[in-house]
Amino acid sequence: MLNIVFCTENPSSIIYHMEYVKGVMEDSQMPYRLKMFTSCSDFLYEAEEGFICNLVFFSANMKEMKITALCRQFRRFLPETSIVFISDLTELIWDLFEVDPYAIIPKTNPDRSLSILMKRFLHSLQDDQDNVLIVHSSRFFKQIPMKNIVHINQEGKYAKIRHNNEQETYVRKQLKTLLKELPEERFIRIGKSDICNIEHIAFIEGYDVHLDNGELLTIPHGKAEEITAKVANFFKKTKAISVLNIVFFIMTVLTMAAISVKLDTSDTLYKSSCLMKELYIFIVVIVLWLGTLLLTAIRLTKKKKKPFNPNII
Repeated sequence: MLNIVFCTENPSSIIYHMEYVKGVMEDSQMPYRLKMFTSCSDFLYEAEEGFICNLVFFSANMKEMKITALCRQFRRFLPETSIVFISDLTELIWDLFEVDPYAIIPKTNPDRSLSILMKRFLHSLQDDQDNVLIVHSSRFFKQIPMKNIVHINQEGKYAKIRHNNEQETYVRKQLKTLLKELPEERFIRIGKSDICNIEHIAFIEGYDVHLDNGELLTIPHGKAEEITAKVANFFKKTKAISVLNIVFFIMTVLTMAAISVKLDTSDTLYKSSCLMKELYIFIVVIVLWLGTLLLTAIRLTKKKKKPFNPNII
């Protein structure tokens, strides 16, 4: 469920904003919850105690404490929450940018700003789900970047997620369920109790999988050939694209060098003819190189598409 918070000392001044956001969420058919705080200290207390919100609207003229100081304290507990300021006070705008707001919208005539804001916010939720693994319980919420996950192993009813910064996160899920939430081209199941990120595999020796954090996993008998082939294929594709990029870069440099040599000749007709040939070669090389770079980008960002799951909290 998405949690959206409005924090203001004067609720009547932003009631229109709340109704607008409520209408957008109703149209999206996503489960959500709106909550109002009329005290900064109450909101900070809730955040410190583990209250999670995805989007928070602050009235920028709150007097209980300076708004930028409030947001800095708030960021300590919920660094990933999107902050939106509601204000018509132009003299506050530059101060508000100190805390990297998601948006600043006007208090009067906010329709267009709210429309753009909510579309962007809802769209970003889908992007976030593709880039991170979202784990949660009734008292905590985490977004773990896929690239930071090294290894997941089952311990009873819980799955233990090991990060590349040596942190560990426990979530009450089975590996079969977690595997469906992970991009299949980057993660591989090794036995009944282990999933690992292929990018964090240092090498495979026999039935032993050595991870770059020093962990050692054992491949079940009968699965070694299949797992080794998938891992090797992953790194071959990555290496092949890297080699192509280097080749095309060298060809581009050589072509540019050839063009500069032709420019030194005094025969204008010869110079013109050669330059045209070199220019055609140069254009072809650049197009091929850009195509390879595009394939690299697609490969790195390729994700297993899944329907949006609103139950992220």
